[in-house]
Amino acid sequence: MPTGPGTYLVSEMRAPVLGGAAEAQRVALAEAQGFCASQGLSFVPIAMGPGGYPNSVYGPTNFTANFTCQAGRK
Repeated sequence: MPTGPGTYLVSEMRAPVLGGAAEAQRVALAEAQGFCASQGLSFVPIAMGPGGYPNSVYGPTNFTANFTCQAGRK
């Protein structure tokens, strides 16, 4: 999802039984890297981290990455 000129946001959520935030992170980063690669560019993170309900006994269940795609950064 575009968030501004040349910047994007991807967010994934996974239930604890499906891997929780760790799996959400893996999927979100793969999606962001794939998006940039499909344009012949490299993924460059701006801000990223886990999220979810902070008082949950399961811990974080989602992951969000704000990123840009740039040429020449491998």
